[in-house]
Amino acid sequence: MSADRTEQWIRDRLMPVLFLGVIALLVWLFLLNGSQTPVTQTARPATEPPVSNTAAPAERLRKGGAETNSAITSKQQASTPPAPVSAAQLERREVDLLGVSIHLHELRTAGDSGDDGELRNIEFFIREGIRPQRLFDDNSQVVTGYWPLYHNNVGYGAVTQRILYQFVERDSNGDGQLSTADRSTLAVSLPDGSNYRQLGGATGEVLDMTYLSERGELLVDMLDGDQVVQRMYVLAEMTPQ
Repeated sequence: MSADRTEQWIRDRLMPVLFLGVIALLVWLFLLNGSQTPVTQTARPATEPPVSNTAAPAERLRKGGAETNSAITSKQQASTPPAPVSAAQLERREVDLLGVSIHLHELRTAGDSGDDGELRNIEFFIREGIRPQRLFDDNSQVVTGYWPLYHNNVGYGAVTQRILYQFVERDSNGDGQLSTADRSTLAVSLPDGSNYRQLGGATGEVLDMTYLSERGELLVDMLDGDQVVQRMYVLAEMTPQ
């Protein structure tokens, strides 16, 4: 084949094919790039939480339920009186009684800054092997005072014959606490806690007393409002078992 004919063949046959090939390649590259172009989306601010059609109502229900339960609990607490102090919350302090082999265990709440706490109950300890008896079944009252009553009050040989107690069971003045400012109750027992007996009705704060052991009589000076009154109690029928 001569050079002229070869050149003619390239110009007539090969060049169109190459031209079409280049066109096809460009079209393919254009289509390829167009299919990989990312779709632009508007992002939410970092501080804005994503919206969920199912989580939001559930969250509102949980929140509303918590508020409802809290309100119910507050109402129940406001209408429920304080529970008595449990024995585990009380501190025990031992006290000896003159002339007898019986020890008292004062059961007190914890005091503030070294002060004595409230006296809530009293145990009577006789000896090992005998379970101590308690003055009260629970610890809801406050004992504002107690006094051993002696036979032979003066000098050597004083013997504890009885014990006088004063305690408060009810907030009579409405100040929210049990104290000597409330109406109280007097009671008496033998040194081991037996023969417990309450003495009459409500009384004021005890100021002084005189115990006539030979006659079994007790004279008590106490407040009655703004007045000091004296009451006499006959204890002669209380005899040791």
